[in-house]
Amino acid sequence: MPEILERESYDLWLDPGMQDTAAAQDLLKAYDAALMRSYPISTRINNVGNDDSECGRPIHTRSSSAESVIEMKKPTIRVTKWLRDIPSEATCTACPDISFREQGTSHRPGREEYQRSLQMQFDAHSLATHPHDERQED
Repeated sequence: MPEILERESYDLWLDPGMQDTAAAQDLLKAYDAALMRSYPISTRINNVGNDDSECGRPIHTRSSSAESVIEMKKPTIRVTKWLRDIPSEATCTACPDISFREQGTSHRPGREEYQRSLQMQFDAHSLATHPHDERQED
């Protein structure tokens, strides 16, 4: 996943002499999804020979205009590993590099307990990482 930096952080991030790992780590924070935009672009980006600003330029389609912005979906939980019919690992759709693992508290945890565990971890992650995300799910 690419890192999105604030404009004022560019010089520090690109400084080859920077040795302060704590300062670099401070730059690696989740970018506010509310500040991002999404829009259709040309399929010419699929050709490695095309390496110019035209690749990222918004295009007009029948269903949208270049000025319109497509609303990004609210982050949701996606189960990525199953143990038979029991969900054992999940990710956030907006942060696929973040994973949640089941955590049973009883002697023989069941499907519902693992589901609750994954959902609680996802909810805590969402509150911390996506606090301003109040969009409706589609």
